Amino acid sequence: MTPRPKLEPIARDPELWQALGQLTVYYAMLEGQLKFNIWLMLRKEDEISALSEIQEQQVAQIVMAGRPFSSLVDMFCSLCKLRGAEQDRLDTVRKDLERVSAERNKYVHSQWGFGNKPGAVSRSRHTAKAKDGLKFSDEQVTPADVRALADDIGHVTLRVSTVMWSGPGFHQDLWKESSP
Repeated sequence: MTPRPKLEPIARDPELWQALGQLTVYYAMLEGQLKFNIWLMLRKEDEISALSEIQEQQVAQIVMAGRPFSSLVDMFCSLCKLRGAEQDRLDTVRKDLERVSAERNKYVHSQWGFGNKPGAVSRSRHTAKAKDGLKFSDEQVTPADVRALADDIGHVTLRVSTVMWSGPGFHQDLWKESSP
């Protein structure tokens, strides 16, 4: 059997690939936390049994399966409002979710090439929107830049997990300052 040709990436920095992997895993954790919180807010707390809980989880999984991230954010924020979340926290976490999603999409949906400075690679992307027309962006990115976004996504995940909790001392430090 003849070996198949192998695609060789232009950006070969193993640190970059590791950082992009971390970004991917942290974003999946954020999406999972959103789904878990949505399920918690959909639960009927008066009917708690193992069977009903499994069925509620399955219904929530069906409802959320294949939904775009922005749709999950809409569901989450709407349910938080319905359940009485503190408005300042909800506004903060909504802005955080929109920001990290946009930043993650820049990295994930980009072309990668040789960098113009040591330790960096070139990230380029073009978009065509009704409002702005054709736009092209190009920036130098280091693995540290990607890891910083992954860490920011981790911070937002913690905020999502605690947005409905306001007890004293319970992750209060998450809400002292806005994310970058």
